[in-house]
Amino acid sequence: MKKLLFIFFISLGLFTSCVENPEEDPDPLPPPGNVTAYAGDLAFSSTSSQVVINNVSMSLKATQADGSFFKITLPESPIFGTYTWSLYDAASPGFYLAYFENEGAVPFVAERDNIGDFAAFPSYIDTAELTIFGIDRANKRVSGSFRFTGVRFTDDTQTAIETKEIAFGQFLNLPYTTVAVVDPVNTTVRVKKITDTDADGTVSTIEYFYNGNKIAYAIDSDGLRMNIIYDGDLIAREEWFQGTTMVEKIIYSYENSKLVTYQDLNLVDNIGQKITYDHNANGTISFTEYRGDLTTQDEIESTGTISNTKLVRNRIDPITLEPQVFTNTFTTDGKNNPFKNIVGYDKMYFADSEEALNYLNNITTNTEQIDAEPSTLFETITYTYGTGNLANYPTTVVHNSGSGVEEYTEEIEYY
Repeated sequence: MKKLLFIFFISLGLFTSCVENPEEDPDPLPPPGNVTAYAGDLAFSSTSSQVVINNVSMSLKATQADGSFFKITLPESPIFGTYTWSLYDAASPGFYLAYFENEGAVPFVAERDNIGDFAAFPSYIDTAELTIFGIDRANKRVSGSFRFTGVRFTDDTQTAIETKEIAFGQFLNLPYTTVAVVDPVNTTVRVKKITDTDADGTVSTIEYFYNGNKIAYAIDSDGLRMNIIYDGDLIAREEWFQGTTMVEKIIYSYENSKLVTYQDLNLVDNIGQKITYDHNANGTISFTEYRGDLTTQDEIESTGTISNTKLVRNRIDPITLEPQVFTNTFTTDGKNNPFKNIVGYDKMYFADSEEALNYLNNITTNTEQIDAEPSTLFETITYTYGTGNLANYPTTVVHNSGSGVEEYTEEIEYY
């Protein structure tokens, strides 16, 4: 994550550098302010707000009387200066500005315009900017301004967008706390149980158990147990047990909190798989997949690149021995991935996956192309979403083949 580029300014002969602001204790203390902005042509003036600032993040939610609200987060403790998308790696979560017309509505969100789901729409231009110009740490007050162009898809086909200009956003002397966490979405939502039903009626389940927002373990209906071991906030290891016997071990290795190696060791069949990852400057991730035994994995099986919408994999055809390129293109629903709130999930979700780089949303279509052949629809996925606390979280998921045949259904329960 890039560090905030400091702002230097001279105002009325006073020189202020972009370093952590000093403690302030104004006398008398000004009254608490609120959040104001224009959402398109509509004036917004909050009647309630919640702000949290701690050592690693800032989050703000401001609601007005009609139920509309803003949510803003920073993935670091704020200091004086201006924050934009350019300060953060493409895969880095946490910089979030959104306007909700009501609880449960699909928000207008500040997104990147050069990569991601909205890069293909020339009419969308990123203007996201959050400026912090006052922090009174003695009395826990924060002041700043913001603006952005919010964007969302007009429907589930994701072929058209609509935008809303958020202008003249400002918050003055907002009280904040260091205890609770206000997040862009409800971070208490966690998957409790998934029930799969195949086309032939076969039912299987997996249940998840947590320590806070960290997965502790999961157990499926066959008695297979997966233990998760963390290193800080990073998922370091999965250990799979059948009864008291470990049957599989998965190891995740990171550099600067970015996944660089995934290693899957099948202890029953003496098979090892290793995937190495390179995080590119343009936000894509390149990978090389190896096969072998439990000791050494050095036989290259495939190479490729993962982006926000595509997975490109290069392989050698085992029969013709000719190189082949498999390209999968994905669309997503813009709603909440069931596992998005799990600590560490955002750092490793793409490991050994057949999906694009998007841990926040859910895949709706998967189109496959081999070399230069015409692409074919491989899978479509439809969702039913919850309400209230589970708004925009899928509760029923139906997987269909490209020809429209239903393959299996998932029922998702949450804590």
